[in-house]
Parts: sequence; structure tokens; C-alpha cells
Amino acid sequence: MTTIGSHNLLIGLNVQLAHDCIVGGITSQWPNATIAGHVAGGRWRHSLGGFTPYIQFCNLGAGPMSAGQQRRIQDIPAYVDGRRQRRPAPTA
Repeated sequence: MTTIGSHNLLIGLNVQLAHDCIVGGITSQWPNATIAGHVAGGRWRHSLGGFTPYIQFCNLGAGPMSAGQQRRIQDIPAYVDGRRQRRPAPTA
């Protein structure tokens, strides 16, 4: 069952929340940000950038911020600015 807290701001077109998500209160989700099934958000203050998919079973801590056009494939700890995910260094 999808649970959405209070005082949330879902902005623009194509904002999607899939099945069995937990979204805390006081969040903002920008255009085309999608959250897949079974994603759990912390209690409050999420800023989810536009054109950003969050894959299944990710966990968002309290207060994270994510930039636009970033694919989220890992958990975001509390109070982290998740602008980029590091790619493994190429091996020579």
C-alpha cells in the first residue's frame, strides 16, 4: 500500500509514485520524477529532481536532495546531497 505524508509538493507533469512506496512529509518532487515500487523515504524533507528515476527497493534517508536527470540505483543516506553517483574507475 502506498503511503504519502502531509505537506507534499508534486510539481508538473508525469510525477509517478508506484505501488508500495512510502513518502514522508514535506517533500517536493519535480516534473517527470518517478519512484518505483517498494521505495521507502525518510520522515521528511526530500527534494527529488526532475527526470530522475528511483529504482525498486531504494531507501531514502531523512532530508536528502537529488539533482535532475540522475538515475538513482543505490540508497541515499540521511542528509546527503545525492547529485552524482560515482562510476567505477576504468581498468587499464
